[in-house]
Amino acid sequence: MQLKEAAKCNWLPHDSNLVHGLGGPAYRTSRSTYLGSPGIRYCKVASITSSLLHPSNRRYLVDTSSSQAMDPLSITMAAIGITDAAVTGLSALRSKIHDLQDAPEDVSNVRTRLEEVQSSLQALKSVTVADQATQTTCTEVLRTTGVATAVNDCGRACEAFNKKLQSWTKHSTEDRMSFRDRVSIARNKAKIGTLLTRVETCQKTVHFAVSSTQL
Repeated sequence: MQLKEAAKCNWLPHDSNLVHGLGGPAYRTSRSTYLGSPGIRYCKVASITSSLLHPSNRRYLVDTSSSQAMDPLSITMAAIGITDAAVTGLSALRSKIHDLQDAPEDVSNVRTRLEEVQSSLQALKSVTVADQATQTTCTEVLRTTGVATAVNDCGRACEAFNKKLQSWTKHSTEDRMSFRDRVSIARNKAKIGTLLTRVETCQKTVHFAVSSTQL
């Protein structure tokens, strides 16, 4: 961690005795955090100059702009239990359906719901917390929502369905869907409905998980 001159940095260990000439209201802090060495708490002083800081304490000044401890922490999918294979399964099926020309409505509905799942997952990836303790707590809360099970199960179901869909549409081209393939899809309407229900349930679970991080 780089050191800074007193005039350029106003982070100090949380101990008023460290500041020479400051006391009472002049030593107001806006927030506190842990930086550098474990067990040493630093606080941000409202206003300070090198003339007010005792020389023996200048070594405590830290460069917060280069400190990773001050960067927001994210919640990783792996930490929650969501696998890359599941996310890939969702994405692959959405892409497959997107490439189908004039896909039947029930198949298009699956794609729409998958896009909603992906949007909610992206929102989950965007969640940031201030410190490692909060990150740990948030991760534990997310695990209790069942989001990992929902996404992983849905991902596997999408992967299996994608293989079936490729078989059902093997006579179609990028420009048009063949009549034979439309018949194949119509015959499997129940399977499409089952998958749609699973995807909708997954989307609701992920949305709930994202909402839980805002509590």
